[in-house]
Amino acid sequence: MNLFKNIKENITSSDKKVFLTACIAGFIAHGFRLTNKFYCEDSFNYLKSISASWTTSIGRFLLRFVENVRGPYEVTWLIGILSILWIAIASVLMVRTLDIKKESGRYLVPCIMACNPAVTATFAYMYTADGYFFGLMMSILAAYLACIKRRKRDIAYAAVALAVSMGFYQAYLSVTIVALMISLMIMTLDPAKTVKDVGKEAGRYTLMGIIGMGIYYPAMKIAMKLADLELVNYMGIADGQKFDASRIKNIFVNSYIEFARFYLVRKKITFYNVSNVAVFAIIGILIAALFIKGWRGSKKKDYSPAWRIAVILVLLLLLPVATHIFFVISPDVSYISAIMAYSMCLVYILPVILWEKIDPLKSERLNGVRTVGLIFLWVITFHFTVIAGQAYESMYRANVNVMNELNRIVTRMEMIPGYDPEMEIAVFGNTYQEPDYVKSAPMMPGVVSNKFLTYPDTYVSAINWFMSARYQKADKDRMKELAATDEFSEMKRWPEDGSVKIIDGTMVIFLDDNDLYEYQ
Repeated sequence: MNLFKNIKENITSSDKKVFLTACIAGFIAHGFRLTNKFYCEDSFNYLKSISASWTTSIGRFLLRFVENVRGPYEVTWLIGILSILWIAIASVLMVRTLDIKKESGRYLVPCIMACNPAVTATFAYMYTADGYFFGLMMSILAAYLACIKRRKRDIAYAAVALAVSMGFYQAYLSVTIVALMISLMIMTLDPAKTVKDVGKEAGRYTLMGIIGMGIYYPAMKIAMKLADLELVNYMGIADGQKFDASRIKNIFVNSYIEFARFYLVRKKITFYNVSNVAVFAIIGILIAALFIKGWRGSKKKDYSPAWRIAVILVLLLLLPVATHIFFVISPDVSYISAIMAYSMCLVYILPVILWEKIDPLKSERLNGVRTVGLIFLWVITFHFTVIAGQAYESMYRANVNVMNELNRIVTRMEMIPGYDPEMEIAVFGNTYQEPDYVKSAPMMPGVVSNKFLTYPDTYVSAINWFMSARYQKADKDRMKELAATDEFSEMKRWPEDGSVKIIDGTMVIFLDDNDLYEYQ
């Protein structure tokens, strides 16, 4: 009772405004997704379970417990509401972590956090979004406890929060790191802070990260031991890795390439590309202005801008690496999806904080520039909502295309003599088409406007779900047997006559020969 009382007493009117703003912005941007059921390929594989063995084997051992709260179902509206509530709490923590005082920032930051493309991309995988966004909230809680609190035990609390966050989704480690890096930037730009102050704070953050990883890794290993599983080196932390100095160059190169790819997603000029370039230009101008302000406002011998410039440059140069921390942790990570890129969306918050640190400005002209800059950030946030709408429309078209094709396949099956509504199905190949991604957004896996089913098991799972059927799936050995028969060699590609037939009691669907080599 005392705990809840303390929490209630610490909630301010500002916190309530930030929370409510994030909720409203989230429901406006993602309302269409929350009220419509769309699937991606992964959804069909986990419709009845988040798959405890898979999530544990890739290090997300806490994600499975989401089922214990809301059941093993993809209840879109429930998952969506929970997700936006977690983002809203994370927004409150972020505003507190970065000590944003002005009303403009307190309204803008939650909109950025709730509407950005990483949220839209995550909602392509709705079946697990609530667990992921709980992990996001915990990652920002870790930054908040490390930044705001000053008791020694708060570092331990922050480390536990970081470990819990990684137990839900390791990608949010980069969110904690970037939030703390932004905090260090602001501290460095403060004329009242010394190099010792900044170094001491950086040391505290590093200690928290080490303790957090020290908690997460053994806990992950224990979870896998109890489940009798081995760690899969899939965008996570692999066993037996050794430091290889030759990787350092590749880490930086790959990080910078992926960093640029997120903000400059297409060769053609779009508002998204241009606005992102403008954001970085604004950040550079504001940092320079803060240096000038600090130089003029302090005794020159006391200000010592050299070390401040060096620290800011180092932090900025390391920012792409921090947002792609898995390139450092695991050599097998080959790309960063938009889901893993939430930390890059925090860059949009940086101009808000820098504008606040420059205020109050004496020049009316500069105040006018500030107003224009903040309006520009609001326009960017609105465009995030436009991107979300385009992405969800794309999801809708993709699902319609898939449902239409599955209906045609089942209709053809029902016309074959010997058809049984619970018979075994063997699907060869696929009709997958190149995705038609949203043109002005980071590449979003699952957000396509064509056919997106690629695996035989997925076709059967999708048919069972959409048609409320109970077909059985032929295993790989059975499919090898079928592929060796004369009847199969005579089959035509879908949708020609002869592309669906019953062979030895199994309904065989020959879509294409693009994966036939696996069965011959």
